Amino acid sequence: MQDTSGQQILVVDDEPSIRESLALLLSLAGYEVATAEDGFDALLRIKRSLPDVIVSDLNMPQMSGFEFLSVVRRRFPQILVVAMSGAYGGDAVPDGIIADAFYAKGGSHVETLLSTVADLIQTSVARAHAHRTESAPVWIPRNGKDSDGVPYIVLTCTECLRSFPLNVTEEANPEVQETLCLFCPNKVRYIIDFSRSVVSPQKRLGDVLYADKSRARVSEDEWVELVRAVAGGDQRALHYLYGQMSRIVFTLVLRIIKNRETAEEVTVDVFYNVWRRASTYDPGNGSVAGWIMNQARCRAIDRLRFDQRKKRVNKYPDSLGPVTDMADPQQACLFEEQRDVLQNALAVLSPEERKVIETAFFSELTYEETAQRLAQPLGTVKTRIRSGLKKLRAALAERRLKAG
Repeated sequence: MQDTSGQQILVVDDEPSIRESLALLLSLAGYEVATAEDGFDALLRIKRSLPDVIVSDLNMPQMSGFEFLSVVRRRFPQILVVAMSGAYGGDAVPDGIIADAFYAKGGSHVETLLSTVADLIQTSVARAHAHRTESAPVWIPRNGKDSDGVPYIVLTCTECLRSFPLNVTEEANPEVQETLCLFCPNKVRYIIDFSRSVVSPQKRLGDVLYADKSRARVSEDEWVELVRAVAGGDQRALHYLYGQMSRIVFTLVLRIIKNRETAEEVTVDVFYNVWRRASTYDPGNGSVAGWIMNQARCRAIDRLRFDQRKKRVNKYPDSLGPVTDMADPQQACLFEEQRDVLQNALAVLSPEERKVIETAFFSELTYEETAQRLAQPLGTVKTRIRSGLKKLRAALAERRLKAG
């Protein structure tokens, strides 16, 4: 697997749920991720820190992605760019868009984006060299019409920096064009603003994360109704929800855990949790897809911590394991004594207290994560941990007094 540590990605999108979710997925893949809500915001962030790759939407307010990517190519040719939009299909970069790669919102799976970013980074040196050797086209806004009613634009030569007018046709033309400068032999390459002729269908988080053209698109209202049906005990609704979301949930879990078999188990566990907790979903706190993805992330992190903890502790948790294989007899004797002390102390706990404490400490979970893992109220978990620890401290203090 490619080492992504230290690689910086800038995600630019005016839709907060899409922006933050893509940033989360890229972060989980090991990248350092920053976000911006439009072209102007992105340029301010670039001024502070140069990213290795930019993933930018095209249709945004303030400065559109079309103009933003033109500025990036001319001023920062070393930065690689993935353009994304719901207005185009396929994997090829559409005409007039100055980017190294293209990601179709709602038309490509998120794994495609992760693979594209990884491929760009691997070829970054050659691509940056190619960017520097070719003059980047200038993104030119329409200036209106002259006194004769003929549309025109104003070009600035990238060589002599002098400006001159140029008549153009009415039709929006997404192709890169060239014209000779009126004042020097330089050829000026330019693209006339055609962004107003490009209309992107509104995309929700589920459309971006889970793209399958064979399935009918599900509106957010329909997502909410599905969850409500699940809360009412409708197994068919849960089955449909699983069919729509399981693939992206599995992808996210696999990238955290990095074990396919375990990821499959956690994915099933996530949807079991959806079945149990569907009645707690509140549309005011976010989309259904975001709610499920957040559960997937929490479950995956819990499982990763649990597996890492198991590798560090003895594989005989009840008996604390055999000690006959210790090379030092004195150390083995001390271990046996400590084991007896600990076992006697644990005996003072109720089964409920012991279960909560073992879950929290052996899996390195917070109070909230422990409550979620055991499906118990947060207040109950806190009370049992505190009372259990109090009993343990008292039992160990009593043992030290007797030993003294």
